[in-house]
Order: sequence, then structure tokens, then C-alpha cells
Amino acid sequence: MEKVSKTDALTGDGNARLFRIPAFRLLFIVRMGSMMSYQMLGTVVGWQIYDITQSAMALGIVGLVQLAPAICFALLAGEIADRFDRRIVVRWAYVVQSSVTLGFLVVTLVPNPPVSVFYCLLFVNATARTFEAPSL
Repeated sequence: MEKVSKTDALTGDGNARLFRIPAFRLLFIVRMGSMMSYQMLGTVVGWQIYDITQSAMALGIVGLVQLAPAICFALLAGEIADRFDRRIVVRWAYVVQSSVTLGFLVVTLVPNPPVSVFYCLLFVNATARTFEAPSL
């Protein structure tokens, strides 16, 4: 393990060395983008469901639907991450999340979108995130 000098520790240059590695830089950028988009998507979908239903209960179900896959599939996701190439698992998780985002776009363009479709898409998205997390 490489020793970090006092100067590097004080100026933060020791951590900056990580960003000189292209693979780490790409991972960092993609991970930050994924996290930000997930938070934005959750907020927008929650807002839209509340706008459609005017129900706090329907809004609360959004959180429950996003939590359920983490509880149900956590062990399976860890097993998948250990048995298969993690890069492939993460790529598929991102493909599923991107597809779900396109699904939200299509559902939003429908005049009277059914709330159940939003819940299904949220469940699929949360499942993909559950498999993404242990693979990183």
C-alpha cells in the first residue's frame, strides 16, 4: 500500500490520484448520475401520483413499493453479485433502470395514467437497484 505524505493528506492530493484512473472516474460519474436520477425520479413520480390521486396513502405506497424489493431480494442480489461478473450485473441493472425511465415517460404521456402502472414500474426499478448495490 502506498504511503500518503503529510502534504498530500493536507491538500487532498492523495484522493485526487484516484480520479487519474479512467475506470474509477467513469464509475464515479456513472454512479453519481445514477443516484441523482433515482432521487429525482422518486420525487417526480411521488409528486405525479399525489397529483393524480390527491391521496397521502397513495403517496406512502410509493415508499413501500420502493422498499419491498430491498427487503425481499437482498440475499439473492448478494448471491448474484458473488456468482456472476459484477460488471455485467451492473450493466443489466442500468439497462433495466433506463427502460423503466422510458416506461415512465410513456405512461406519463397517456391522458389518464393508471397508478398501478406507476407502482409496477417503481417496483421493477427498485429491484434493479437492489441488484446494482452489491455489485458495485
